[in-house]
Amino acid sequence: MQRSSKFSFEECQRYSRHFVLPQVGQNGQERLKSSSVALIGLGGLGSPVAQYLTAAGVGQMLLVDSDSVSLSNLQRQVLYGTDDIGKPKAKVAAQRLSSLNPEISLRVVEASLSLDNAREIVDQVDLVIDATDNLGSRYLINDVCAELRKPFIYGSIHQFQGQVSFFRPGHKACFRCLFPDPPGVDEIPNCAQSGVLGVLPGIVGSIQAAEALKFLIGIAPSLDEKLLIVDLLQMSFRTVSLKQDPECLLCIRSHDMDYFSRRGDYCRKEDQSACSVSGGETVSENFAEILSAELGPALEKSGVLLLDVREEFEFQSYHLPGALNIPLGVIGEHLQELKQHGSIIVYCQGGYRSASAAKILKEGGCKVVRSLRGGLNGMAKP
Repeated sequence: MQRSSKFSFEECQRYSRHFVLPQVGQNGQERLKSSSVALIGLGGLGSPVAQYLTAAGVGQMLLVDSDSVSLSNLQRQVLYGTDDIGKPKAKVAAQRLSSLNPEISLRVVEASLSLDNAREIVDQVDLVIDATDNLGSRYLINDVCAELRKPFIYGSIHQFQGQVSFFRPGHKACFRCLFPDPPGVDEIPNCAQSGVLGVLPGIVGSIQAAEALKFLIGIAPSLDEKLLIVDLLQMSFRTVSLKQDPECLLCIRSHDMDYFSRRGDYCRKEDQSACSVSGGETVSENFAEILSAELGPALEKSGVLLLDVREEFEFQSYHLPGALNIPLGVIGEHLQELKQHGSIIVYCQGGYRSASAAKILKEGGCKVVRSLRGGLNGMAKP
């Protein structure tokens, strides 16, 4: 094989298996080298996506994540090790990926995707990969990509099942054509509540990476306007065709993101029913949120119950001093006793279950209920 002047000797060796593929070759590898990708989320899905795109030689990658590595991540997030617990995922990921392939450019955005940074992030790349774990970010990715006419690859996981699709919002069917509105806070499952088979995000993330590489090389993505549904329990893969919904609000409103922002669609998973307002706490129709910095002074007041709504095994592993443990799944059975307390502060690991519990408690007749924003994970951050 004749060496290309656009690749160093080391790069020719590194990508030699791509060069001999007729569908890739030197031209396809050059396209990868000149391409840019924003990877939103560096957890279970983001780990395999980041590793395979880095190894394949994608020229520039923007790594976006605000989370830190925790012990419970390691069952499925293969980019990290035990020594990384407590460290920022984005920084650890960049170090690992640089070691895997020093030829590519990696940029770290150690922040959550938000209305403040989404346009800037998406505007500077060729492709966005949604490896997030919350619907607020997913709708935000879809809507920003529609506004800026950028494609993105969607992936999600739950227990033994996963989904993947390639979206071109603004041109074809978008995520809102498939899922028009975010569900309520009590309808959204998460890994802590329902579990996930550790290998599942590796499979789904690898499929996302394959679709990304094909698109960047110039091969038509197989999942354009299609939804792939993976079921590892049945070991089945089936594909559903998607069509643009003529009643899709995003398409009808010409990608009016302000409308969806006012509706609260871009709240984080743990804030789906409690979007931020100025002045410390965040408030929903039913309950308030409390920040970790306000927790200590609040607990000094008499008559305040600190309620941990995680599972018993999580509570036994670690809990805040003085907390009472009642898992979210059975909280409705304890409403009568909990109504006797004048004030309740609810917490969980990340803030989602506590928000669900707070809504149940308030609607069940409890007087003053507050949910700890960000849960224990938020307290661990500087």
